Amino acid sequence: MYGLDKSISFQFLVGKELLQLCIGLYQLLLNFNENIVISTECVLRLINIDGSITEIRSGVPSLSKHLTCLLGSTIENVVSEHDRELTLVFSNDYKLVILDSNEDEESFTITTPNQEVIV
Repeated sequence: MYGLDKSISFQFLVGKELLQLCIGLYQLLLNFNENIVISTECVLRLINIDGSITEIRSGVPSLSKHLTCLLGSTIENVVSEHDRELTLVFSNDYKLVILDSNEDEESFTITTPNQEVIV
């Protein structure tokens, strides 16, 4: 809905380990160490090691199973080249693209102990 604010550096996510996936009917939560949570209600794209892409919709819980390959991996890089997508590059060579795919409402929120970023 809002797009990515170019003034925000998402590098605070680098080094964070994905500890837990919480799957709901309309929402997917990615819980990282250091009390960082990415709450999604949008489209995500998992870029597999072989380059294939798996599209995941937060409102379709059964698709979230594809993200289990990220558990225990750390974020090595964060790319926000486009104003409507955030790419997380994980230590196991998978990439997760989080899209600002909702026109009329929030797509995702990143919450840390010190800040909250709403997209």
